[in-house]
Amino acid sequence: DTGAEQLYTAYRSISPGVSLNGDLPKGITLQNGVLLPSRALGTMKIGKRVAQNIVGKALELGFRAVDTAPSYKNESEVGAGLGDDDFCIVKVPYRAVWPEQVR
Repeated sequence: DTGAEQLYTAYRSISPGVSLNGDLPKGITLQNGVLLPSRALGTMKIGKRVAQNIVGKALELGFRAVDTAPSYKNESEVGAGLGDDDFCIVKVPYRAVWPEQVR
């Protein structure tokens, strides 16, 4: 499966030597009772053309969160692969100090 191979290749290039089956807690319970997953797919080196497919495959494999940032230049494509119950963790640039500067 091309999607699984792309996910594995992307994951290994970003996090060599890290296991997907580690002994991390499932997540952190937020004040509203929602469980924020302790593990997220990093998308820094995932290109625009394959981002949606890789995110979709990661969700099929059990990921519930992805991590991105404006500097990755793939936010729209990463977001397109997410469902309503999934988390998108975004790093906000330090210069974005006012609410209207964050979209």
